[in-house]
Amino acid sequence: RRSPPPPRPRLPLLLRGVSAYRGGREVLRSVDLSIRQHECMIVLGHNGSGKTTLLRSVQGLVKTTGEITNAPLDREALYIGSSPPIFSSLDVAGNITYGYRGSMEGESRAAFEDACLKLNIVDAEGRPPRSLSDGEKQRISFARLLFSVNMNLIPYMRFLLLDECDVAL
Repeated sequence: RRSPPPPRPRLPLLLRGVSAYRGGREVLRSVDLSIRQHECMIVLGHNGSGKTTLLRSVQGLVKTTGEITNAPLDREALYIGSSPPIFSSLDVAGNITYGYRGSMEGESRAAFEDACLKLNIVDAEGRPPRSLSDGEKQRISFARLLFSVNMNLIPYMRFLLLDECDVAL
């Protein structure tokens, strides 16, 4: 396990007058918001209204105008979208434990089993990804998140950005 980095000040994420364009069309117009530590925010809107662009803007993946203060640095934001990354060369267990280099005994085995139990995928451990439904793939993605948090594989995470992650569930 990696030890966590020294704590970074937990200042709120602030957006002031943030706008973004896609294909010459304005998809975000002067967005203002503040998200404090441990706060949950849900953004609702019609298809094409800029929800994904807003999340990508927070990550610094979209060019914006306006001001974004205390945006997550590299590896401080974890994004889970509607099409989860599933590695076809790995079985379900390999997908959940992706990034973990230790043996699957003791604490790591308990973390794996806990993630599978909580997401109702205990019988899927050795299955290949091609045999999974879209909903199962989504649950595997969440199990990977839960396993990674429990094993401290993502110690830098300050923001969890979920983008239509319940579509197939």
